Amino acid sequence: MKIIKLLYVLIGLCLCISSPSQDYVSKVWVADNGDGTYTNPIIHADYSDPDICRVGTDFYMTASSFNCIPGLPILHSKDLVNWKIVNYA
Repeated sequence: MKIIKLLYVLIGLCLCISSPSQDYVSKVWVADNGDGTYTNPIIHADYSDPDICRVGTDFYMTASSFNCIPGLPILHSKDLVNWKIVNYA
């Protein structure tokens, strides 16, 4: 019985070591292509019911996120493409 358990552990270790997922590198989604164009979605996230307002040349967005904490993220952008979370309400 102990030999079978040891065999399962060794097989599991071999699978972990030889897994191709070790070569995978997570990349951050960037919508701005850098040449004046963009790729949809602008924001790679689930912001339901977004509201955007402009203050001078700045844009601010918030969204309904009552199922997550902290709630009501506040995002800032200068060009409506590059958004950054600045605070939560």
